[in-house]
Amino acid sequence: MIFSREFLEENDYLNIVRIDQKIKIIRLILYIVSVALAILYSANDSKAISMLNVLLISVLVITGDESENFSLLMGLQLLQAVIQLYLGSSIVSFLFAAYPIVFFKNIIKRTNIKYDIISLLLVIVLLGLELINFQLYTGTALGTVVIWAMSIVYFFMICSKKGLVINYNEIMLMFTIAFIAVIVINVIEGTDKYGSAYGLGAFNENFRFGDEYRALGGPNTVANIALFVICMNYIYILEGSKLVYKLLSFASIVTGFVFGYVTISRAFLVSLGIIFILIFISLPKKKLSNKIVFFLVFLYFILILVYNKETISRVFHSFSDRFLAGNEDRIMLMLQSIISLFDNTRSTLLGNGVYYQLTFQSKFTAHNLYLDSFVSFGLFGGIAFLYLLVRLFFKIKKQNNASFNLLLYAPLIILAAYNFIIGSVRDVSLYYYLIFSYFLANSLPEKRSIRNGKEIDSVHTNI
Repeated sequence: MIFSREFLEENDYLNIVRIDQKIKIIRLILYIVSVALAILYSANDSKAISMLNVLLISVLVITGDESENFSLLMGLQLLQAVIQLYLGSSIVSFLFAAYPIVFFKNIIKRTNIKYDIISLLLVIVLLGLELINFQLYTGTALGTVVIWAMSIVYFFMICSKKGLVINYNEIMLMFTIAFIAVIVINVIEGTDKYGSAYGLGAFNENFRFGDEYRALGGPNTVANIALFVICMNYIYILEGSKLVYKLLSFASIVTGFVFGYVTISRAFLVSLGIIFILIFISLPKKKLSNKIVFFLVFLYFILILVYNKETISRVFHSFSDRFLAGNEDRIMLMLQSIISLFDNTRSTLLGNGVYYQLTFQSKFTAHNLYLDSFVSFGLFGGIAFLYLLVRLFFKIKKQNNASFNLLLYAPLIILAAYNFIIGSVRDVSLYYYLIFSYFLANSLPEKRSIRNGKEIDSVHTNI
C-alpha cells in the first residue's frame, strides 16, 4: 500500500472541507445576487424581478441544510417588503414560499427533534386564538396572517432541534449585508425624493432615517436592525480570530451607529446605553487586548461626533424633543391597550387578534410587546405567550448552569428592553431575533475533542 490509511483519511477530510467551502462561497454569491435583486425591485417594482428572486431563494432553501437556511432567512427577512410573491391578485412575502419548503424538509428528515410538550401546546393555543380572531379583521390579507403563523411555528421548531449548530459568522455576514441593503434602498429613495437637500444633515424629529422607504418598517425597525448589527459585530471583534473580518466588523459597527443614530429612535438610544453597560460589566473578565479594542471603537465614535458636531448636535436636540414630547403619547397607548383588553368579555378571554389595530377605528398599537401579547391573545393567551419567552430563557439558563458569558446574552437583553419600548407579536423579525439570541446564549463549550493533535472546543455556535 503506497499511502497509509491515516493519510488517505486525512486527505478525504481535506477534500470534503474544500468542497464545503466552495459550496458556501457559491451560496454567499447567490445570496448577494438575491439582495441586489431586492434593491433593484425597490427602485422599479418589477414583478418579473421579484418572482425571479423568489425562485432563486427557493432553490437556496431546497439545497441548504437547517443551519444554512436559518442564516439565509435571518438576513432576507429584513427585506420582506421588496421580495414579493405574486399569487394571482394577492401579494405576499417570499416567506410564503420558503416556509413550506423548510417544513417539508423537516418532516422528511425527522431527525434530532425533541419537542417540549408544554411549549407545543401553548403554540397550538396561540394559533387557535388567532384563527378565532381572524374573522374580526377588515383589511389584512390571509397570506399575511399565515406568514405570522408559520413564523411562530418555525421559531418553535428550530428551538426544539437537539444539537443544532448555527454558523455565527455566516449569520452575522448575511444579516449585515441585508442591513446595508436596507440603508441603500432608503438612500436611493431619499435621493430621488429630495435631491441635493437629502443627506445626514437633513434628519430631525419630523424626518428620520427610515422614513424614505416606510415599507421596510420605518425608523424604529432600522434602529433595531442597527442594534443587532452593532451587537453581532462587536461580539465577533472580541471572540473572532481573523483580523480582516474584525476590521470589516469594525466598519459595520460604525455604519450601524451612524445610521441608527439618525433614525432618532428613543429605543435605539436606550438600547445602545444597555450595550455599553454590558460591555463595561463584561470587560474586566476579558484580556487587555479586548479592552484596547473597546477603547479604539469608543475613540472612533468620539471622533465622528467631533467631526460632525453641528449635525450631531441638531440630531441630539431632536432626540430630546422626542423624549419630551413622545412619552405622554406612549403612556396613553399603553393605557388604551389595557382598556381594550377589558373592554368586553370576548377581548379579555380571546383577545382581539394579532392584527388588532385593524379592528379599532383609532388603529392604535400598544408599542409594547408584553402588553401587545395580552391585547392580541387575551388574558390567558398573553400569559401563554410570555410563558413561552420565559421558558426559553430558563431553558438557556438550565443548559448554561455552570457559567456564562454576559456578552453572549446581550442580544437577548437588548431584545427584551427594546420590545418594552416598542414591539409587537405580529413582527415576524421578532421570532428570528429570538432564535438567534437563544443559540448565541447557548454557545458555551460543551466538550473537548482532538483534531490534528490539538485540543479544541465543540460549541453550539461557530464563531
